[in-house]
Amino acid sequence: MKGKGENERERENEREYFEGSAAIGQTGIQYFEGSAAHWTYGIQHFEGSAAYWTYGIQHFEGSAAYWTYGIQHFEGFLFWHWCGLSIDYRISDKYRLSLNNNNCAFINK
Repeated sequence: MKGKGENERERENEREYFEGSAAIGQTGIQYFEGSAAHWTYGIQHFEGSAAYWTYGIQHFEGSAAYWTYGIQHFEGFLFWHWCGLSIDYRISDKYRLSLNNNNCAFINK
């Protein structure tokens, strides 16, 4: 059994502020696991290099958003503006498939 405080950031289920290489700022009600946000669930605000702004209810998996789905607002350098129900799947380092309520796009990163 792990002692109190050991791997305290491995799993959290509370309001938090996270700052690191994967995210400049992150606030909200969420579940967080891993040093690069391997899993994140919840209502959150995300700001960082991968997504300039993301608001909403979402599931996040992987160090570079391998899967993201949920109800969200996304604004950043990969997309200027994106709102609605969405699924974002990283096919490879160069390509990703994005589905939302407005369109379907195959993006060359």
